[in-house]
Amino acid sequence: MFKTKFKAFTIYGIPVYINLLIGLLFVFLSVEMTISIILVVLLHEMAHAFTAKKKGYNVNKIELNFYGGVAEITSHMSVKDTLIVVAAGPLTNLVLAALAFGINIFLPLSFWTEFIYINLVLFVFNILPIMPMDGGRILMSILQLFKVKSANRITYTTSLICSIIMFVFSIIFGQIFLALFAAFFGYNAYTNLKK
Repeated sequence: MFKTKFKAFTIYGIPVYINLLIGLLFVFLSVEMTISIILVVLLHEMAHAFTAKKKGYNVNKIELNFYGGVAEITSHMSVKDTLIVVAAGPLTNLVLAALAFGINIFLPLSFWTEFIYINLVLFVFNILPIMPMDGGRILMSILQLFKVKSANRITYTTSLICSIIMFVFSIIFGQIFLALFAAFFGYNAYTNLKK
């Protein structure tokens, strides 16, 4: 049977898997842009994984795929630790963008410009209060930390509204790929609200 993913390497005791479908990015984007995206997503997921391990939680693996990546944390985390682990990803993107900006001043290359751009886009996209992205999980954790009884309903209602807005703007600007993401997020939020 044909395997769609393979183990690329292990870092800090965490196996990193790459789904072969990620190769489709090379079809739609330049080689430089694709490499930047893969590197940025890997560093983002490593930030989640390393922070979780530092907090004493088990990290099963990191997987990179066509639609992003995931750090699979097998332990149940406390609300406070969830907030810290989840926030580590977007914060890493901001730090990477700042570092690349500094490097680009002294060593201007188109790679650094794209690297900065991808980090900032990933930060903004990921920080939106939409489940299951980091922004949605951060919102949920903050509400739970303050013991808001309707944390789940508030988070998924916010997620549904933001998903609809994202879908509308994606269609207006012809971003079909982003519209598909928005539709999935909206359906996910609607399903959770119906429970």
